[in-house]
Amino acid sequence: MQCANEFGNYFSCLGAINPNKTFHSTANSELLNLIKSDVERSCSPIQASADKFCDGARRGSVARKALFSPRSSGAAIASLMYEARSICKDNCGGERQCPGGRSETKGEAIKQHLTKEAELKKVFDSQAKPCPNICVPTSMNPPVTRCVVALRASVLTSAQEQSHAAAGEAELMGRCPWR
Repeated sequence: MQCANEFGNYFSCLGAINPNKTFHSTANSELLNLIKSDVERSCSPIQASADKFCDGARRGSVARKALFSPRSSGAAIASLMYEARSICKDNCGGERQCPGGRSETKGEAIKQHLTKEAELKKVFDSQAKPCPNICVPTSMNPPVTRCVVALRASVLTSAQEQSHAAAGEAELMGRCPWR
């Protein structure tokens, strides 16, 4: 079974479809358009540039950093599991956990990883940060920023951030063709 993450990558994921308890609806182009438009809103441009670099170095690879590892590398999508976690770049350039971690740390799958740590660092560093002062990463692009030289008592509350994320999710669910 395949699942798509917020970067538009398809990963193997746990689960199965029981044909006796499901119905088939052909909405392939609508689903692809929905995924594409969601990627534009929810995929960190910084992570997307690193994924593009890794895919260019080895087709079918994305940039990932294993949990508790100091190094980023290109990982073959086929070697990642959706339920496992990795570290990705958020839309402010910081690190956060994301779906698609290594399914194993030894064996054949690990040979599918491409270590280009220095090159990936250059890719990350070359990306313009949204704001040089305060950037609060969000699940939807763009991040919340406070680009001022003299900061005042203007701080994003968690309720505001939650409202921002909920609005994006509601919009996405409202566009689902099967609803």
